[in-house]
Amino acid sequence: MCFSQSTIIGLNSYNWDGDKIDFDPIVPSHRAVVGKSSKTTYQLDVREFLTGDNNAVIRKTIEEDVKRFGLSVHADMGLFSKRGDGGFDYRASLISQFVGHTIHYRTRKHNDPWRFPEETLMINEGDCEDIAFLLASLLYTAGISPYNIRVALGKVKTTIDGNKDEFDHAWVMYKRESGKWMVLEPLDLPENKKPEKKKSKPSVILLPNTSSCIYEYKPRFLFNWQHLWVIDNGTNEKLADIVSREWKRMDPTFAGFVHRNIIHAALSTLSPDKNWIKNELDKRFTHIVPFYDGSLVDEPDWPWNYHPYDHFDSGFIEEGWGKVNARLSKVRANNNAIGNFAWAAHGIADFYAHSSYVQFAKLISPKMDGGYAMPYDPDNPSSCIEIPPDYNSGIFDFNRFSINSSLYKGSENQAAALWSGKLISGRYAQSPDSRPPGTLENLAKVPTDVSNRADYDKHAALPHHDEIAVDEADVGSDHILYSRDTPSPTQLDDRQYYANQYRWRYFSAVQHIRQSFESNWPS
Repeated sequence: MCFSQSTIIGLNSYNWDGDKIDFDPIVPSHRAVVGKSSKTTYQLDVREFLTGDNNAVIRKTIEEDVKRFGLSVHADMGLFSKRGDGGFDYRASLISQFVGHTIHYRTRKHNDPWRFPEETLMINEGDCEDIAFLLASLLYTAGISPYNIRVALGKVKTTIDGNKDEFDHAWVMYKRESGKWMVLEPLDLPENKKPEKKKSKPSVILLPNTSSCIYEYKPRFLFNWQHLWVIDNGTNEKLADIVSREWKRMDPTFAGFVHRNIIHAALSTLSPDKNWIKNELDKRFTHIVPFYDGSLVDEPDWPWNYHPYDHFDSGFIEEGWGKVNARLSKVRANNNAIGNFAWAAHGIADFYAHSSYVQFAKLISPKMDGGYAMPYDPDNPSSCIEIPPDYNSGIFDFNRFSINSSLYKGSENQAAALWSGKLISGRYAQSPDSRPPGTLENLAKVPTDVSNRADYDKHAALPHHDEIAVDEADVGSDHILYSRDTPSPTQLDDRQYYANQYRWRYFSAVQHIRQSFESNWPS
């Protein structure tokens, strides 16, 4: 569900293990030789900017400074030291927080030398490459395999409210225990974004603004302690050329890739000792355009992971809640099973975005900024419903929408009768479908355990997902269900307006995810 305003595209287009080894890792150091003129510089192997695991300064930082920081934020230092399931990912999370808390982003002039990790630690500031070198070195020294760590040099392309730009950049790629690569972004660590002007605390959580940000990472080189790799991204630029030229720097304000999404809103009341949970969930759960290239962390939206039960698609409401509840039970049994909570939270958000529930639900303070639908109770659905679901007339009249006549041979009226009194969601990724699928939809394939169900044709009788879902702030071009008009102040409780539906569904998801967290995590 697209409750965030930031999208990362293209991340899965690259081989983060490296396309091929580059045997020329030499770069100009831009450093003066000791005792010589400042104009006398020398060359360096780029891998020397990463310290080894036997470096005493970095090891002391791990053993003393990171540990002290961890205790100050009530981190689980036993899990930090663990070599079993969850330990490495937790270690990467806490070290990232430490670097963000300790090292401040400061850009430098053209051709000022890159700093070694010990130098960055000493002055507590650095540019993106300095922070990336330090972060990678700390991860390695903390015991994470170099196989799972890369420093990337390349560009980040941004599109902010339609305005495009491109910046030279350095960042860290980390391979999670799940085997998926993710970005550890130097400019997005906790303390490195420029603070906003302090505002008075609102009485309710407000929706994020409607500005849209799209980011595309475009690596040219990757390196760690063993090798330098080149990425085939359509350019022939050499490493020495990248290091030598004047970099166009990105403002840290633009790097809020995972800020202000539904997880932040749902967990905004966390005590300081549980902030690590939110930071870890940030890495696993960001809301992006569904199925578009995947996000750097949102595993449910990777197309090869697609299952309609995970997204409450194609009318599989009971099955979707079965998945959510199974994952929450695993969280209740093991609070380090953060991945299960991320998937459950994604499912909850998709229930409110994709299903017809909010159209028929009891609404709480619907005219207020934080108005929402009563959190759905899968064990007692009727207790949450105000209007019996009807698809024969009114705004949800099935005659307004398409059906998949390739699989369902009845009429729209027969389809409405089939689903009368039940909650529905739009069909998605069915094959074949008489309505041509969109480009993004083509990336998702329904598993055979679903498509071979005896009642699958019943689910083909539903409207298409794009016709009825409310999962983006802006109305999609294929949306049919709700009015695109802006409601007047007297219409803020009118269910026919898309803007009202988006607002209610956003806060319904916030309320339900918060409730699920509090009931499955010890206080």
